[in-house]
Amino acid sequence: CRFVIKYRHCDGVLKVKLTDDSVCVQYKTEHAQDIKRLEKLTNQLMRHMALKEGK
Repeated sequence: CRFVIKYRHCDGVLKVKLTDDSVCVQYKTEHAQDIKRLEKLTNQLMRHMALKEGK
């Protein structure tokens, strides 16, 4: 699974793309609340992956 985040400061647009080569999900937002939620999700995913590697 791949997870790509792109942010364009000049437009204030955040684009998120998740894919596993068979399914592709894309999301686009300009709202600060959505950006903060995505930041929380990213932090949780990184923490989860770091814990898996440590075992």
